[in-house]
Amino acid sequence: MPVATSFAAAGFDVVGVDTNSGRVDALNNGMLPLATSEPGLEALLRAALAADHFRAVGDDTALAGREVVIVAVDTPVDERHRPDPRQLERACAAVARRVLGPCLVIIESTVAPRTISDLVAPIFGEGVFLVHCPERVRPGRLLQNLRGMSRLVGAPDQEVAALATELYRNIVHADLVVTDWQTAEVIKTAENAARDVQIALANQLALVCDHVGVDFRRVREQINRLWSDQPLILDPGPGVGGYCLPKDPWLLISTMPQGAASALIEGSRALNDAMPSHVGDITEHALRAARLTITGATVAVLGLTYEANSDDERNAPGPRVAADLERRGARAVRHDPFVTPQRALIDVIRGCDVAVLVVPHNRYRETDWSAIGDAMRRRIVVDCRRALEADALRVAGFSYYALGVAALR
Repeated sequence: MPVATSFAAAGFDVVGVDTNSGRVDALNNGMLPLATSEPGLEALLRAALAADHFRAVGDDTALAGREVVIVAVDTPVDERHRPDPRQLERACAAVARRVLGPCLVIIESTVAPRTISDLVAPIFGEGVFLVHCPERVRPGRLLQNLRGMSRLVGAPDQEVAALATELYRNIVHADLVVTDWQTAEVIKTAENAARDVQIALANQLALVCDHVGVDFRRVREQINRLWSDQPLILDPGPGVGGYCLPKDPWLLISTMPQGAASALIEGSRALNDAMPSHVGDITEHALRAARLTITGATVAVLGLTYEANSDDERNAPGPRVAADLERRGARAVRHDPFVTPQRALIDVIRGCDVAVLVVPHNRYRETDWSAIGDAMRRRIVVDCRRALEADALRVAGFSYYALGVAALR
């Protein structure tokens, strides 16, 4: 949507194709099918509709006669962490079937190395100008990222690269870096793999701090003083969620031959995937300190999205935290203001022994925790993001535990 509406604002005639009829209807009525805010995007959509520069359709026959087609479909990995290209194949096949004349086809989806050359290009043959320009956006700042972040333009030759660069210059105000298909694929997947490794390092240090008995933030502060321009150590957390980080590292190494060294990426993925279990360890330790057992305890898991103030549930750690607690014998109740808005927090948490804050939504930061404590059976908080005021909670009678704060000592 930021790409479509930005091109529409630049004067292009844009058609959006989607298989979700509810989404198509919402867009044509000027409404974003999102529960959270994207600054400027809805206004851009309505302006595009009013100028008759954009419409959404559910039928790929609208692709006929288009001179530019941008493909931005999901590219997941399967249960073996191997790329699942089926959505990309279907989308490209539809484009190849409908677009008969010369056309600039741009793949914005993040793909594994060699996907464009080995999978996508054979679908089109010689009939199109094929470019890989992977998106670089984050929820909550889609338009800001689209306009202000540099973009990769992966192309087979300089002529095609120049064509794509001229097109994107209408909506991107930052650098457009020209490279080949494979280099663009590796750079994009490596960006998220590097982030995943950084998070894994932070989580590893948090585990050490919890067992040794020191404060992670003091450790991080001193290490990051050596890299003041770009902090090396990030914040730890209860797991890595979202669409890109849990998937793209696997895409990056998917072309490695069997037995080739990839322990760094695989180990980082394994460590980040193990963090919900560490949250379970902290919760069980907190209950033992209160002379309770986890078997039969009622635990409220707060936050079911993958980042704060978002409704995006993809790969969110909250459900995995809840599942781990249930495997240990606890009764886990779940709450999220964006996922379960019909359920009031005070009602969900009533009678609970522990509140585990997984996602630091503003709603949780701003809530009256004294009133929450009055509704709970025990006043115990496990803060996975260090988002709450520890001293204020202790004054209110809570036992406060947090990830990376000697939580297991």
